[in-house]
Amino acid sequence: MGEPSRADSDAAVASLDIAAVQAPIALCTATGVLKAATAPALTLLRRATVVEQLPVSVPLELWRLLERTAAGEAIEWRPPGLANEVLGCTRYPAAPGTYVLLMREVSSKRLALSER
Repeated sequence: MGEPSRADSDAAVASLDIAAVQAPIALCTATGVLKAATAPALTLLRRATVVEQLPVSVPLELWRLLERTAAGEAIEWRPPGLANEVLGCTRYPAAPGTYVLLMREVSSKRLALSER
């Protein structure tokens, strides 16, 4: 009697607040405008570019690379002028006209491997 029903569970998932997710995830439009992002995603993006508040456009070079790559395929992007920074990113279609971006920091992993 005290357990939530499946319908309650499904409703909770459907109304998930992206800001509560502790992973580098962002939601953007089909034209590359970031509409929502988790704190870890904003931290990664701020290392590579200026992101003060949302909505903001994904850096053009990054968005063009994502557009040239099939959805679900990972890319690595090096921000101009930041040779030691590498951002891993994968774009997945979500609702019509919306994409989910999964990101990861790659530069520190590369540095650790190069020091071995």
